[in-house]
Amino acid sequence: MEIAMLFPGQGSQYIGMGKDLFENYREARLVFEEASDLLGMNIKSLCFNEHDLLTKTSYAQPAIVTVSLAAYQAFMSEFGIKPVIFAGHSLGEYSALITSGTLKLEDGLKLVKLRGELMQRASEDSDGRMISISHSKLDDLRGICDSLKNEGYFAVISCYNSANQYTISGEKKAIDKVIQSLQHFNIKYTTLKVSGAFHSLLMQEAANKLTKTIQAIDFGSGCNVISNLEGLPYFCPEDVKRGLILQITHPVQWWNTMKYIREKRIIKAIEMGPRAVLKNLWNQLNGPNHAISITNSNDMNRAKKWLGDIERNKDESFKAVLSSTVL
Repeated sequence: MEIAMLFPGQGSQYIGMGKDLFENYREARLVFEEASDLLGMNIKSLCFNEHDLLTKTSYAQPAIVTVSLAAYQAFMSEFGIKPVIFAGHSLGEYSALITSGTLKLEDGLKLVKLRGELMQRASEDSDGRMISISHSKLDDLRGICDSLKNEGYFAVISCYNSANQYTISGEKKAIDKVIQSLQHFNIKYTTLKVSGAFHSLLMQEAANKLTKTIQAIDFGSGCNVISNLEGLPYFCPEDVKRGLILQITHPVQWWNTMKYIREKRIIKAIEMGPRAVLKNLWNQLNGPNHAISITNSNDMNRAKKWLGDIERNKDESFKAVLSSTVL
């Protein structure tokens, strides 16, 4: 059974995330406990209690990765299905590297904590924002950003999520201008729950300061992990290091990531994280019910039936799936 494992990034967090898994699966509780010990923070309290800390990048990033790892370990304890490929969106790439064995848990969590702190600091210095745009043509968005650049504003496309979903990052005043243009053309947008202009040059200082720590860490080859930077597999430890440094200031190539996995004839995926985000993008590409998400025990029950259906229909032709969807 060939399955891809997907991990969401920042913006998927909410108060109470991971609580159901924590209460129902010993493996999830162990992840929370180990992460708390390694990071010197109470991840359980951070995720479950009412406060505004999860709005801060420095806290949100380690919390999201912990919940993703908890979901993965709970799932593996129930089903033991080894994925053939791993991919994570932005921050989620760290979850993918840890679960694939490319990055040790201790190194990965400490790196995520530092990444969050540096990106929080860069966000405070730059006052950046991000918005998500759906059902829009790429050329139109590029035109808006180019026009603003000519007027002295900074806004760039920072995530290529699907054939018609993108994010734009930039300074607040630039994003305000982008929103005005989107409203003029009746283009739908959503303000993302992040504190800065991620995947843009406004994060350059964070990337510079993270470089030394990344270079000192021992990575595996990462050959079964897809890079955000290019939407292609990593090939060696140095390739992983380069990708993690550059992804902070470069756009996320998620659309290319999904298409690459599909080209490898892998059309089933499971998303592990706080809430279902990537599952919907995957199903847009591959058709309904080709991906599920694991966020709580109810999802785990649904996974049992979903996996059983895959096994019963394992002779389903890839050609038939291709004919039912459009790239």
